[in-house]
Amino acid sequence: MGIGDWGLGIGDWGLGIGPNPQSPIPILILVNQNINSFILINKIKNIKNLIVYFKSFISKDKRKMPKKRRNNGRNKKHKGHSDPVHCENCKRLVPKDKAIKRFLIKNMVDASSKRDIEEQSVYGSDNYSMPRLFIKNQYCVSCGIHARIVRVRSTVNRRVRYISNFREGTEEASHGLYKQANQRAPPKKNTGKPSA
Repeated sequence: MGIGDWGLGIGDWGLGIGPNPQSPIPILILVNQNINSFILINKIKNIKNLIVYFKSFISKDKRKMPKKRRNNGRNKKHKGHSDPVHCENCKRLVPKDKAIKRFLIKNMVDASSKRDIEEQSVYGSDNYSMPRLFIKNQYCVSCGIHARIVRVRSTVNRRVRYISNFREGTEEASHGLYKQANQRAPPKKNTGKPSA
């Protein structure tokens, strides 16, 4: 009895990676009925090798795919779905937890205009301060990298997470794992040599 007698396709028996789990014929019946055909197709001469071959498909593989980031580039955490937001630059829809967020605080007017307004104002500059603009910008990953809001980091530096500030007494313990965001670089030391 050959494979054609059973009316099986390529995915059902012998020509694919393994037996099709959706096949109407159980794996054991396939092994018993078509063992000669299978040995010819796959050039397996020993029945023990055949059993090991089938067990390798039945048992789940323990190996895992490598992960680029611990959180897969988002902050979803068992939610399944998060609301989309529009990118400020290209208006692409991007998940809210994946978007690159930057909080921008700026004055409504520049310094010279602010001085003129304060001089002409009825209220004194001690009692009244000009309101500021608070803008939350959200970018997609493509625009965030293109505008250099975030940069491509090496594998080691990719693990470093940025936080707003350290808790008391945890700065030394979390050294290397966390960095404080929005910190200015220390001023460069003057070596005394004149610049060319």
